[in-house]
Amino acid sequence: MNIADRWRSAAGRLIYPAILALAFAANAKAETQDEHFLRIDTNRDGFVSYDEHSAALDTDFRAIDANGDDKLSVDEYAAYLARKTPHAPAAAMVSVARCFFKTVKPDNNGTLSHAEWKGFHDRTFKWLADGGDRMTLEQSKRVPPPDVIPRMVC
Repeated sequence: MNIADRWRSAAGRLIYPAILALAFAANAKAETQDEHFLRIDTNRDGFVSYDEHSAALDTDFRAIDANGDDKLSVDEYAAYLARKTPHAPAAAMVSVARCFFKTVKPDNNGTLSHAEWKGFHDRTFKWLADGGDRMTLEQSKRVPPPDVIPRMVC
């Protein structure tokens, strides 16, 4: 492995958790991963079911889609992240948004449809839930491998 590959691997391990946390956290400024899990676990059974996950995704998508066109733009996603992390520089939120879009859709045209958004998160959910229809808090804290979510150095 050459130096560039080592750097990309190391950078990916450092950057990816931050991107994932920002991408999944509906209230990143104050909500911990545990709180996020508890918010989505609406029936309080200690598991996030696929239905609970799906409902949270739809709610988050509507909150991000500022113009209501059923597509997310990099600017909408960056603005959403900025609202949730008000002390972070706006340029950093744009960078995180662009990187997230590249991760979800490598040939990205600058938008994500609802189906693309949901497909990405559903694929992640299924891996975290070990192919099942519900996951525990501990399962939700794992980092999916590159074949589930590609590592991007943006």
